[in-house]
Amino acid sequence: MKIRFCKKLHGGSAAQSGEISSNESYPDIITTEQFNGKVLGENKFVLVLFFAKWCAPCKRMMPIIRECLEKIEIEITLYCVNVDESPELPPKHGVAGVPVLILFNEGLEVYRVYGADATEVEHLLKRLK
Repeated sequence: MKIRFCKKLHGGSAAQSGEISSNESYPDIITTEQFNGKVLGENKFVLVLFFAKWCAPCKRMMPIIRECLEKIEIEITLYCVNVDESPELPPKHGVAGVPVLILFNEGLEVYRVYGADATEVEHLLKRLK
């Protein structure tokens, strides 16, 4: 299983090649400035996890996402948005609490999951097969 991260596609260690290690909680954190080009400007499916470092359920999301992707066997680009560091993005995308996982396709929201719910994350990812 690999979760594809735009800036981590070219060789190197496990974390650099796009695999999540157990100590790498939130890979590819993007800023407000990067969001338009990396998420809204893509012509493919992109997952975005809105999180906060202080949020306990948020800390469970990466293992849930990883487990679901291993089960479903797909590759997808995943970005994370720290709501404390990019406070403009959550209200712009209707995010009032964290964690929220949003699936975008060609810049438009397709589906979202509220909370650290493995069943819902799996349902979201199955939509991609």
